[in-house]
Amino acid sequence: MKHDGEKITAFLVYVDDIVLIGNNLAEINQITTLLHRIKNLGNLTYFLGLEIARNNTGIHLSRENTP
Repeated sequence: MKHDGEKITAFLVYVDDIVLIGNNLAEINQITTLLHRIKNLGNLTYFLGLEIARNNTGIHLSRENTP
């Protein structure tokens, strides 16, 4: 986790999954360039049982309830 003034960046790792999130696209692109050997699978849609959906108002996280 990195917090620099208004910029926040988090690097989440779970086994072989890596999620890079933040509110500064330039910083995310810089980190992605440094980590060029890691395959970029595009926008996150599922992670650890959570569904991640984006729209013009923000990001929505949900989890399917299973019995």
